[in-house]
Amino acid sequence: MPGKNKQQKNAFYFYMQELMQDLKREGRVFPGGLADVVPIAHPRFKALDDKEKERFENMAKEFKKRMRGQPGDAIRQDNVGNIIAHRRDDVMEYEKDREKEIKSFVRKWPQDLSWVAEKKFYFIDVQALCKTPDDDYLPVEIALVEFSMKEGMIKCYHQFLKPGSIPSGMRYECMSKSEETHQIPVEGHPDATSNYLSVQNSIENFLNPGGALSQYPPVFALREEWRKVESVIGLIRQNSCLGPRAAHIPVYELESLFIALLDHAGQAAPSKQYAVEILTSTTHDFQPGIKCNFHEELECQHCSLLWVRKFCFAISDAMVDYYNFEIKPRRHLPSRKVQQFQASVDSEANWVMSKPKSNQETSSSKCLMNVLFEVK
Repeated sequence: MPGKNKQQKNAFYFYMQELMQDLKREGRVFPGGLADVVPIAHPRFKALDDKEKERFENMAKEFKKRMRGQPGDAIRQDNVGNIIAHRRDDVMEYEKDREKEIKSFVRKWPQDLSWVAEKKFYFIDVQALCKTPDDDYLPVEIALVEFSMKEGMIKCYHQFLKPGSIPSGMRYECMSKSEETHQIPVEGHPDATSNYLSVQNSIENFLNPGGALSQYPPVFALREEWRKVESVIGLIRQNSCLGPRAAHIPVYELESLFIALLDHAGQAAPSKQYAVEILTSTTHDFQPGIKCNFHEELECQHCSLLWVRKFCFAISDAMVDYYNFEIKPRRHLPSRKVQQFQASVDSEANWVMSKPKSNQETSSSKCLMNVLFEVK
């Protein structure tokens, strides 16, 4: 049996309440409650002058005011009986959190643009097989880059990861995802590691060498990748078995950083959609030597190392006129693009493959592939 609609508490409702009490005192009875009063009240209410109606309208306004205030919101319900005040808009909550993060981050910057140009930022990207029913991701690749506008790309970290057990019934989805995007086998890349302790230690040392900083700097990821990146970082931290000793690494939104850099330089803040278009441009995707060897051979653009490098290229290209830094080959832009951008450049920056020094190499801190820039 469908539930009855609740009586709307407007001016007419409060008039009927008052009229019913008067009629009861005269000996009238109303077995059907207010429904029996409606035929009597309706013509009388219409006959009231504006001043008399205003009294009942004020009653209705006061009632609504009480319901919408504190504690009114605590009892208001929607049409299925849920408390309206308990609703959670995930998109709005996400926007608020990201806005707070970037404001807190930028608030510490001095007005000196050269200081901002020298500041180091960290960009991250991950590739995964799928999202599990528990809202976790099965990672297969991770890459980070250390970047400043003055120096460009300073160092990169790149690692293939063993994804672990594929949930029952999801193998086909994982295979399809692999074929359509990163092309990394569902069992993981041949050189992938399952030593998450090593990965956690490598990331911590990459972001905060020797633990010199009291807090780990944030890593920046695209908004659409934010939850995946945060999930994978959490998975690595959990599987490292370091417990509370494992560093908490905050993940911030890259688009917000892009907009903040322009705003700090006195430029009109663009929309996030514009920032995404710049950061995800495919202009440099087919330049040689930007992707990892695996994805280079496959000519596959879904490479985490490619993505973090193209973030650096995009920001360098967009900010050079405002922060007055010198474009360096392979640090700010691919060498071919630098030749187009600037006739004379220093071309002595080389790509090198480097491992931690022997006195730092332990079973818990080795990284399979730690790609660094070395300036001659």
